[in-house]
Amino acid sequence: AKPGDYEGSVRIEAEGVKPIEIPIVVHVWRFALPRQNSLKVIFDLRNGPGWNVMPDAESLRRWYRFLAEYRISPGWIRPEPVFRYERGHVSIDTERFDEMARLCLDELKMNVFYLPFFYAFGWAYKPKPLFGLEPFSDGYEKAFGEAYKGFADHLKDHGWFSKAIYYISDEPHYRHDYVIDQMKRLCDIAHRFEPDLPIYSSTWVFVPQWEGYLDIWGIGPHGSCPVDRMRHLRKRGFKMWFTTDGHMCIDTPYLAIERLLPWLCFKYDVSGYEFWGVSWWTYDPWERGWHRYIRQSAEGKKWRWVRYPNGDGYLAYPGKKVGLKGPVPSIRILAVRDGVEDYELFNALSRYAEAGDEEARRVLDRIRSLVQIPNRGGRYSTHLMPDPDAVQSARIKAGEILSRLTGGGR
Repeated sequence: AKPGDYEGSVRIEAEGVKPIEIPIVVHVWRFALPRQNSLKVIFDLRNGPGWNVMPDAESLRRWYRFLAEYRISPGWIRPEPVFRYERGHVSIDTERFDEMARLCLDELKMNVFYLPFFYAFGWAYKPKPLFGLEPFSDGYEKAFGEAYKGFADHLKDHGWFSKAIYYISDEPHYRHDYVIDQMKRLCDIAHRFEPDLPIYSSTWVFVPQWEGYLDIWGIGPHGSCPVDRMRHLRKRGFKMWFTTDGHMCIDTPYLAIERLLPWLCFKYDVSGYEFWGVSWWTYDPWERGWHRYIRQSAEGKKWRWVRYPNGDGYLAYPGKKVGLKGPVPSIRILAVRDGVEDYELFNALSRYAEAGDEEARRVLDRIRSLVQIPNRGGRYSTHLMPDPDAVQSARIKAGEILSRLTGGGR
């Protein structure tokens, strides 16, 4: 839309109630946000118990377009390539993967995705066998290297390599010596065959034994990795993402974590964040806002029943019940997009601040002052955002300044 003011109205109607018409004015600033994010944002697209949100290619495409509309990447691009191991050699069929990768990465301009197939282990589990080969055997390393390097080369040929991240392990239990050791050995193997493919793990904390092995550290946004440790990682040339499981729930006033995660990224030089689920429903979310109990084990031996926080694992609703094909957004996912767009606004304005514009510098200092690490976390929303008006006014001031600097006038 061209810059300027646009007038209109919102009409609210309900049965048995006199309609209400509310006049509105929308002001369009004199700049456009980039179509492709600077910030890397992943919300895993996954099935919950009893639900299949990806029954066919058409459904997948709807989800991918939906996520792109909210400036989110789905994590793993499906269908995954098919890896085969025959007569001691690996072959890769990428035809169906390539079709969806072209949609996500080329057409929809998603800027990050997880490497498929190679996820190694979670929690306190041992690494998975590969093609039936036991981890760290000679055959395992040879097959891993052939598959890993071969697929990395395929991504390079298609211009997708720079967007790929090797998510090696989810929340590894670093207090076990064998977990420390297997992570180091797995990272060594991956780096040996493709040193330029960054390795990521959602560790939540800084684990000194893994320094030099992980390239991207998944740390908690509430301060589980203290700020001085964050500075240490940056100084050593490592990148950081926020890992946010359990932080985005439905009973949080102001939707503070959804809106302010990108603000925390901007202040603390964190290059992205990930959340474990956008579509993990255990009950019909239109009817119940809480989850079923599920069985879980940290290592596959001792099992327990757990129930995740209300709304944890999903920020969208299935559309069929309300007569729509594909997903329906929640107000939480709208707040996510607002936050990501805030980051792009601040990122653009920071270039003027670095060039010496004092007004830009002052408003960015104000923006940084509104978020802090440590904090109480996403479920304590009113502590994270005690003054929503201050957040909105700082963002509006930033937009007005950028509009003046890029286009002149208001």
